[in-house]
Amino acid sequence: MSLYPQEINKCFNRPRNAERINEPSCSGRGAAFECGCAVGVALGIDTDGLIERGGFWSNGCGYMIAAADAVVSIVSGKKIVDLGFLRTGDAVKAVSAEIGSEIPADRRHCLEACLNAAIAALEDHRQIILNDHQGETALICTCFGIGEDTITALAASEKGISLAEVAERTNAGSGCGSCRMLIQEILDSSG
Repeated sequence: MSLYPQEINKCFNRPRNAERINEPSCSGRGAAFECGCAVGVALGIDTDGLIERGGFWSNGCGYMIAAADAVVSIVSGKKIVDLGFLRTGDAVKAVSAEIGSEIPADRRHCLEACLNAAIAALEDHRQIILNDHQGETALICTCFGIGEDTITALAASEKGISLAEVAERTNAGSGCGSCRMLIQEILDSSG
């Protein structure tokens, strides 16, 4: 007889993403201080912001293993721009749907540690982009490493281009959104 509900036990015994991936683009860690367990998430992200692969490691219980496996499954195959929900209650619903069972309230710290690890991995990716930027002009979009020169050239070549069109063509402004105001200022000044 298992200590866990059937769905959790299934994920615990046969996790799909329990691996350390070779040469990840980024990684992050989370911890549940209530039980002393930790979890790490590593992601492989292409230049367009698509998460091509992911893996996790953990010394946690079945709930943490199931949650980590679900989180990696949820983010894999998605673009970074589609993952803003990880900081909301929708993430808990998505993990529960992926597992097929809710994580009990007294084990919610296991799920939160896994979400924190995935968020930390995405923040690590953003920092890597910042550190790699070597352009002569200001870096406008730190999520995707898009410089002022790229936005200015696009605005000059396509008069009247909208913020949405810039995001569609370059990804700039489609991540965390903090650069949208700067992009709009560049577009306004070129028009």
